[in-house]
Amino acid sequence: QCCRGNAAQLYGDLVVRTYMPQPSRRGEEAPPALVPKEVFEAALLRLLPSMPPQDLATMTAVFKDAVRSDCVDYRSFLEALQVSSPARQDCAARLFDDLVGATGATTLDLSGDGRVPLGAKTVFGERSVSLQNWLDFHNLVALAAGDTTDSVYEAQLRYLWGLRDLTQNRNLAPVPG
Repeated sequence: QCCRGNAAQLYGDLVVRTYMPQPSRRGEEAPPALVPKEVFEAALLRLLPSMPPQDLATMTAVFKDAVRSDCVDYRSFLEALQVSSPARQDCAARLFDDLVGATGATTLDLSGDGRVPLGAKTVFGERSVSLQNWLDFHNLVALAAGDTTDSVYEAQLRYLWGLRDLTQNRNLAPVPG
């Protein structure tokens, strides 16, 4: 039951939009870094519900976009915070191996796999994904998990993919949609 809590948010819209590059007017890829100030503040309060209002205002001011004052450069914020957690990287790597069906694989073929969650499908499509791209994306996903324990984080990931819960030794149903 606990793994279902916020599992869908791990591959949620804000995570996907922040990770995925978007084509610019000139054709090169640029990160979709700007999010409305209200969305940024809501995300911070979800991760840190007891954050004092003055700290929230400071964070918003520090990462405010230079051109659009009603937006925050969310990618810069995440990059400033992003510290790769070895335990969470191990969780993502174990999930990768389980989805491949072998330990030590370097690519995962998502084509024709009906259990791919919508957020992962949006990021990777229905093609092969390298282990490095998988881990890069899951560094951001780990931040979206907030201060959950590593075991809950792993259970949430496994739930999203409909895989066996390693702590309870039972199959989990994927989140619809």
